[in-house]
Amino acid sequence: MARPSNYSQKIGLSICERMVCGKDDKPESLRSICSDKASPDLKTVMRWLANNEEFRQQYARAREMQQELSHEELLEIADNATDDVRMLLGESEDGALPTINHSAIARARLQIDTRKWVMSKMLPKKYGDSTQVKLADAEGGKLSITWEK
Repeated sequence: MARPSNYSQKIGLSICERMVCGKDDKPESLRSICSDKASPDLKTVMRWLANNEEFRQQYARAREMQQELSHEELLEIADNATDDVRMLLGESEDGALPTINHSAIARARLQIDTRKWVMSKMLPKKYGDSTQVKLADAEGGKLSITWEK
């Protein structure tokens, strides 16, 4: 079966759904989706994004939803401590000693930092570092400054 090259709403929706809730309810990358022989190739999808407003809006919403799921995934990674301690054979009553698994902790930190960075770039208004300072009065209105001698 040849790869689809003409845009259809059904194919566009399928791509966006897989981006949000793909295999095993895990978001799939666009590259992964396009590597599937039943999906259009990456160049075709990029052309659709450039030329089709409906698909571009669908795609943008799917990317936003991906970031929302990444936010939840950050919490899951941070809360998962199952590999933080491992048992090594040693001098204890049952023959095993608990040892901190620094590599598992470092891997979790890397996963969290990577997702935070991606989120800050994909949705900077929501997840980016804010450096803007807004001055307001106690009610949130414009701040007026007067000079007295």
